[in-house]
Amino acid sequence: MSTPNDITLTVTVSQELMQEIEQKSQENGHSITQLVQEAIREYFTLNNATDIELLRRQIIELQRQLLSWEKIPKDLTAVETRVGILERRLGSLSVTNQRISLPSIAEDDEDFYDEPDEILTDFLSD
Repeated sequence: MSTPNDITLTVTVSQELMQEIEQKSQENGHSITQLVQEAIREYFTLNNATDIELLRRQIIELQRQLLSWEKIPKDLTAVETRVGILERRLGSLSVTNQRISLPSIAEDDEDFYDEPDEILTDFLSD
């Protein structure tokens, strides 16, 4: 349907393209004019400068995130190395503490080898 403000546009297309247009027009039940108008609207929507700029900004943001994620394996390697060092240090401390703890108590405490009845009396006042 045309309105008084509509402008006629004449376009030259190849025979193959015209056959495709006619086929799509019949499949969709739209006139060739409606189909071409819809195609032009869709083209401008997809190629709108603001949409393209938005996509560019999103691509830049995704690239920035990717670069930060590529750094993660290096950071994990550093953390794993530090954890390994701490585990070795803690492992040597626990072995050292196990060797020292029981014998030092036995040697320093004269009541360590008391009989059970002596243990009870150790806490009574004289």
